[in-house]
Amino acid sequence: MTTIDEEIVAVRMVRRFLYDLLSPETTPGVPSEIRMKARRVCKHFPLMDDSPAAVLTPRARLLEEVKAITIERGHYYGPPHEHFARTIGMINALYGTSFAPEDWAKFMMCDKLARDAERPKRDNCADIAGYAACLHEVRESGSRADGSGGTP
Repeated sequence: MTTIDEEIVAVRMVRRFLYDLLSPETTPGVPSEIRMKARRVCKHFPLMDDSPAAVLTPRARLLEEVKAITIERGHYYGPPHEHFARTIGMINALYGTSFAPEDWAKFMMCDKLARDAERPKRDNCADIAGYAACLHEVRESGSRADGSGGTP
């Protein structure tokens, strides 16, 4: 007969397996449709902390989901400081502005807040948390559109 502790270990192992499926470095050669299925399962998968049978709070659950999405998107689009530098570089060229890559993360958070004001959705909160993490990563990278470094 399986004990509750064995069940918890099994759930954690399945969760780790699903997160591994999201990472091309960890699981090279996995088709993108399988990665997408794993992402959908991770979105609703029961997440446990380190104490037996303790379920994470809704905010911790959201952050776990954002973590999985962040890993996946990083593989598709590259590091935020590179992607945001390309995007903001185009905007600066089009409009003669001098925005920095970190400004793009702020613009996107504003966009998600505006969307949430119109139609509140859980995804908006996840996206805001993700862009906040991207903002942090861009600042840590020292990336600025003019090459002078990041925010002190």
